[in-house]
Amino acid sequence: MLTCILVAVCIFTSSDSLTQQPETHKEYTGQLVASGLLSAGFGISAAIFHTRSNQVYEEYQSSTTIAQALERWDRVRKFDLYRNVCIAGSVLFLARFMYYHMKQGDEPTSTGFVPCLDIQYTCSPKISIGLQRHL
Repeated sequence: MLTCILVAVCIFTSSDSLTQQPETHKEYTGQLVASGLLSAGFGISAAIFHTRSNQVYEEYQSSTTIAQALERWDRVRKFDLYRNVCIAGSVLFLARFMYYHMKQGDEPTSTGFVPCLDIQYTCSPKISIGLQRHL
C-alpha cells in the first residue's frame, strides 16, 4: 500500500513538472479591472433591486384591492428576479476576478529556487523536501 502511494506521488509530483515555468507570462491587469468593476456593478445593482423590491412589497401589503395586490406582487417578483440575476452575475465576476488575481501571481520568483518534493524508491524509500535551483 505504501509503495503504491509513493509511486503515485512520484509520478504526479516529479521534480521536472514542478520546476517547469510557462514560456510566456500574460498580463492580466485588464481582466482584473474589468472583472472587479463588473462584480461591483452587479453587486450595487443587486442592492438597488433589493431595496426597490422591499419598497414595492410594503406597497403590496397596504393594497386595498385584489387587482392592486396582484399587480404589486408581480412587480415584487420581477424585482426579486432581477436581484437574483445580479447576485449571480456578481458572484460569477468575483470568481473570475479571483482567478485572474491568482493567475497573475504565478510569475516566477526572482531567487530562482523552487520548492520541490523528491521521492526516490530503490532499495529503501527516501523522501527529501527542500529547494531546487530553477535552471
